[in-house]
Amino acid sequence: MVVILINGVPGSGKTTLAYRIANEFGVELVIQTDMIKDIFKLDNYPELATSASHQAWSFIGDKTAENIIIGFEKQAKFFEDFLLKFMESGIINKGDIIIEGIHATPKLFSLIKTKKKIGFFLKVDDMERKIRYDLKNKKRLEKNLLWYENSDVISILGKCLEEKSKEKKFVIVENNDLGNSLNYIKTKIKTFFEKNNDI
Repeated sequence: MVVILINGVPGSGKTTLAYRIANEFGVELVIQTDMIKDIFKLDNYPELATSASHQAWSFIGDKTAENIIIGFEKQAKFFEDFLLKFMESGIINKGDIIIEGIHATPKLFSLIKTKKKIGFFLKVDDMERKIRYDLKNKKRLEKNLLWYENSDVISILGKCLEEKSKEKKFVIVENNDLGNSLNYIKTKIKTFFEKNNDI
């Protein structure tokens, strides 16, 4: 089993690239951490677990850079615990898996037991991220204005996650152009598979 993690803040292109990569490499299972949040809501998890990642700080205290990180890390632990239990349950068997979302964290990556794993962190500039929020909102019945209102929080989370991604040897992808990013990621995954004898 190969595990591919795709991390990044809202608007970085995680879901789009995850499904394109899955199609390219025949990966049948793509787990979106946003879908896990829906499970948490059904299971009456604490509000911290079900809130937006850029609002988790509000359960800690004032809106400071430190509380933004602490709140997110406390929230992310719910997702890390859930995903580790799911992966250890044997449901997945030996199939390859892609996990994408802001909660597909570098810490989760370090806790996954298999050595056959590769992580990607997607980053986009602020202008491109806003364009993507606009495009997403055009398709939604209910507009998500929190992306705009919490752009400062999202930027802080992005910088923190990028730092931690570098520590865990993630591939950092400048994802302002989805086509170029897809080709770059495909090359990295092919090289990774060849090294691990999975092709």
